[in-house]
Amino acid sequence: MVRAHEYFKTQTQSWLDAQEAREIENEKIADAIGQAIRLHLELVVIDLGDEDPHLIFETMNARGTPLLQSDMVKNNILHEANRRTEFFEGGHVRKLELWNFDEDSEGYWAREIGRGFNRRPRIDVLLNHWLTFQSRRITRHYREFETFRKYSKSERDRGLSILDVARDLRDVAKLYREIDECTIEEISPFLRRCRVMNLGAVTPLLFWLLTNEALKGDEPVLSKCITTLDSFFVRRAVCGFHTRVYAKISERLMGILDESCEPADQVLIDYLGKQDALGEIWPTDEEFEKRFLEAPLYYWIAQGRLRMVLLAIEEQLHTKHSEVGNVLDAGSLQIEHIMPVSWHAHWPLPESESPESLQERRESLLHTIGNLTLVKASFNSVLSNREWTVKKNAFEEHSVLFLNRELVSCDSWDEDRIRARSARLFEQARSIWPRPSSVRESN
Repeated sequence: MVRAHEYFKTQTQSWLDAQEAREIENEKIADAIGQAIRLHLELVVIDLGDEDPHLIFETMNARGTPLLQSDMVKNNILHEANRRTEFFEGGHVRKLELWNFDEDSEGYWAREIGRGFNRRPRIDVLLNHWLTFQSRRITRHYREFETFRKYSKSERDRGLSILDVARDLRDVAKLYREIDECTIEEISPFLRRCRVMNLGAVTPLLFWLLTNEALKGDEPVLSKCITTLDSFFVRRAVCGFHTRVYAKISERLMGILDESCEPADQVLIDYLGKQDALGEIWPTDEEFEKRFLEAPLYYWIAQGRLRMVLLAIEEQLHTKHSEVGNVLDAGSLQIEHIMPVSWHAHWPLPESESPESLQERRESLLHTIGNLTLVKASFNSVLSNREWTVKKNAFEEHSVLFLNRELVSCDSWDEDRIRARSARLFEQARSIWPRPSSVRESN
């Protein structure tokens, strides 16, 4: 208070001096500022007494910066718990049990994720997914606190306590982190692909599948559910379809799953397999094959997604006896053109055909998947533009990937071999990401 008084006294004197310098009568302006302070300056004094400080926090923010949605949710949880004194009698419930996200030495929950204007602390993202999962309705960004209050009240009306609500959030947070860090072993390849494709919008649906009591004891049904979603998303990614509808699809599916008596896998297969709008279609084998064989996928889709497809095929080629699957460092691999983009120096066109037509054909195949593979960065930088014999020997000497094994047996590498390899890779891709009928019939 003393420092505040001194500050305003100094500021007032400085202002008066400035007005005097402008030859304004000092007495009049001093009287004017006195009138303003006495008649128009309002001071708010809050004497809490026995009042709950959490109520004050909810309506006032002394820091002068916007509160996070999680700040307000945390405050509401602690406030409601405070009202129910039996939670704290005997000390058997601590604050940490109600809200443990502040005990985060790694900064995991506070770290911002997302892109551009959508960047938000991870704890707020978790709240959004959790509330969407619980309400079965998409929770709008920055409306999490409003949605939480309604949800919390409805739960208390059902006889549950705020402690039950807080514990559920804590349990789902644990599951969220396992999904985010791809540590659920049975579905980790799918989770890694979701991460590459930025499919955060389907997280509430994953909460439904991974917490459903019926699915916990039915591994084949859960496996089919994951295969269905994996195929739907990856096929659409390869075909270049947008992802804007995925939050809405996730919302609809949770509602249908709640009401259906059919197994969850059949619900997903039937719903996704029947969509015919371009924004929600599950590409057929014919559509998938056309894009896979003919599209310049190197430019058609994001590099991370293309690398994801090649890695999935590499993993599919492994057998249970393959030691490479356990030592493969996927993070060190890059996409490599087998026939280089700058082919003119070491890859002359055959003389038997029209150079113009053959060059056009070659250029159309350079960026298709049949001419793409995975290599270490050091391999890429040293050998990327060399002739085929040099690259072939390098593959044979250095590469342990199954994707590159067949290359070693080729005496030459040309347009026909590119198309043939694209077709072989497509058969692998169709096996990994099947259509509804194949998923339904799988064991």
